[in-house]
Amino acid sequence: MKKIILIIALLVSAGLAIAQETMSGQLSKNTKMNDVKEIYFAGGCFWGTEHFMKQINDVLHTQVGYANGKANLKKPTYEQVCDGNTGFAETVKVGYNPQQADLKLLVDLFFKTIDPTTLNRQGNDRGVQYRTGIYYTDKAACLSSNK
Repeated sequence: MKKIILIIALLVSAGLAIAQETMSGQLSKNTKMNDVKEIYFAGGCFWGTEHFMKQINDVLHTQVGYANGKANLKKPTYEQVCDGNTGFAETVKVGYNPQQADLKLLVDLFFKTIDPTTLNRQGNDRGVQYRTGIYYTDKAACLSSNK
């Protein structure tokens, strides 16, 4: 009997995990792909920055990775980045709908989580890969965030 209950519990939890993953990977039905804008935040360890950004309403998706490094290194590994010779920063790509999420608010909230005056460090994370920065691919988004 205990084995049956355990098996049922495992199946239910696996089903919930699959449903949650499916739901989190989908955009809002009211949001078209071309409505999604992206901005990149570097603020120390990317796991903490990503966790914070996921808590903000109207942030549609996040993805951790590396940015602003040597162009000849397309997909650096964690070990390569930690060596400090690649120039990459731990970064979170944030997808948002500018009709719903104000970029200025996202930037303001980001600045509440970091200390931009420290060089190559946030909290206990030390190294060039932990420097702070905001990177963009849409110049209009950058200009609107400076207002």
